[in-house]
Amino acid sequence: VLQFRTLSKETTAALLEACRTNGVTITNALTAAAALTSSDFIDGGDAKAGTKRNYKVLQSLDMRRFGAQLDKCDTVACMAGSNDLMLGPIQDRSGETVRSNPESSENQKLFWALSREGRMQTNKFVSSDGPVHAVRVFDFAMTISDMNNLVDLTARSKDSQGRAYSAGISNNGVYERQAAVKRDDTSERGNIQIKHGKYEVLDVFYGTPHSRSGCLYSVSTITVDGSMKLTFNPASPIVSEETNAEYADAFVELLEKVVASSSSSPAGNFLSNLNISEGSLSLVAAACGAVGIAIHAGAW
Repeated sequence: VLQFRTLSKETTAALLEACRTNGVTITNALTAAAALTSSDFIDGGDAKAGTKRNYKVLQSLDMRRFGAQLDKCDTVACMAGSNDLMLGPIQDRSGETVRSNPESSENQKLFWALSREGRMQTNKFVSSDGPVHAVRVFDFAMTISDMNNLVDLTARSKDSQGRAYSAGISNNGVYERQAAVKRDDTSERGNIQIKHGKYEVLDVFYGTPHSRSGCLYSVSTITVDGSMKLTFNPASPIVSEETNAEYADAFVELLEKVVASSSSSPAGNFLSNLNISEGSLSLVAAACGAVGIAIHAGAW
């Protein structure tokens, strides 16, 4: 089950500017969009009036920068990782509400407040050496336990059907800023180029595998020549092709409308808008982080 979408260069640039204005990264905005869009499709789209839920979003991280030895790209290595974000409580069909009235100050505040909450939780995870400890916990668990059996049991669960997360975001950043493999006739690694002689890279789409265990809705993005490319690959048959297409359209529409309606002044703060105690979900996310490493082992 795959859907591919593209944000125009103009929208991608506007998204970057809006994120800078609101003090967040594009990845933070993507996690907010994932949580809000997922609220439209919760319980198979059977949203309940007055219901609020917390959403667990799996945010992929590049662990190379946290390693004792930086990746030289000389050998094959698994250096992927992630941290868990807890976003909410969010009213059912909040994504639909934002898309229908993106100019509303309350809807703008909701989107950017969720983005800042994701930034805050990520910063706490990184500043507390979370990436380093997460890798150690994963290595320890692989050593002392049968992780393959744990993944299988999670996948067979009738309650979760292997979906430990509401949604997942993997943002690979800008294609042309990635370091290329060192060539035999060079001493340094240059950046990847989109033009090679008479050939030019126009599109790059990728998806993170999570068929055994992982996210209900998965979004993977990379920006090529100033335009963001998005891949939507939920697990089938839990999510149908039709539902995935609707999710992809709603996700992109949400980003386009929020960006088009964003004002130059940052929205208010997450805690005042969502009425939760300061740091409560951050602490929950931090506590669950190490456990989450084991739960989503099949998605690494």
